[in-house]
Formats: sequence, structure tokens, C-alpha cells
Amino acid sequence: FATENVGQASMKGAELEVQWLPVGGTLLGADIQYNEARFDSFVYHTPNRNGGISNSTGCPSTSISSLFYTVDCSGFRSPWSPLWTADANAQQTLALTNGANIAADARVHFQTAASTGYDFLAAEIQHVYTTADFSLTYTAQHERYFVTGYVNNAFNRTIVSYTEAAPFS
Repeated sequence: FATENVGQASMKGAELEVQWLPVGGTLLGADIQYNEARFDSFVYHTPNRNGGISNSTGCPSTSISSLFYTVDCSGFRSPWSPLWTADANAQQTLALTNGANIAADARVHFQTAASTGYDFLAAEIQHVYTTADFSLTYTAQHERYFVTGYVNNAFNRTIVSYTEAAPFS
């Protein structure tokens, strides 16, 4: 199989990040990202292994021959490119009388749907999701050592990060 490159893609976006110290020991933060990433031109050829039934992608075929499909994914969003991503976090640090401190952290992550594969199939979509992470850190006097306990994905949300269609399906 010959390698074919994407013809052209447009990627535009913006990000805003804010951190705020409202009172001593408290740090609040937020980050929001907008990402408009689309293929302007993405046309390629793939073998016709199934008699013209399907090109095995979510993209339309612009032509079908007995040997190959011409597949056109122009206009589709780039994989792994959610339109919106947002994070919010809070950290509270408490100083202890022995010079050590304890810091509690909480983080929430939100993301809109994104494709997790190159075939643009419904099974390759990671739908909108939200996760939450928490940690508690003890830092010894003079920052000689620290111990952290944490919980990532506290509500056990299944997140799809990569999908791939079975070869020759």
C-alpha cells in the first residue's frame, strides 16, 4: 500500500488560561481551549476488497472501480481534535506548626467529542466527557521530601484515546 498524504488542513484556535490567588494558600485556575481543525482536502485510494459494498470508513467514496475506492474525507474534523476543552483546578495549602505543609488539589476536565481514529467511524468517537482528579500532598519541613496520595478519574469514566479498524476488514 502506498502512503498518501493529506492534501491540506486548516487549524485555528484560541486558549485562555487564568490563575488567581484570592487568599494566602489558595490557588484557583482555569483553562479553556477552542480548536477548529478540519481537513480542507483529504482524498485517498484504498483497495476494493469487498466488491464495492463499503470503503470501510465513515467518509464517502467519490468513485469505485473493481480495484479501489477513491475516498474523500475533506471537511471532516482532524482526529484527536475536540472543539472545546476546559479545565478548572483548586489547590489549598495549609502550613503546619512544624514547618511542613499539606496541599489538597482538585481538578475537573471537560472535553467535547473527538474522533480517536483515522477511519471516521461511529465506533471511533469519544463522546463528550468530564473527569475529576484529586490529590493530597504532605511536604516535610525545608521541602526535604514529600508524599502524595491521589485519585485520577475519580468517577471511573471510560475514555477512549485510540481506535483502529481491523486490517483487511
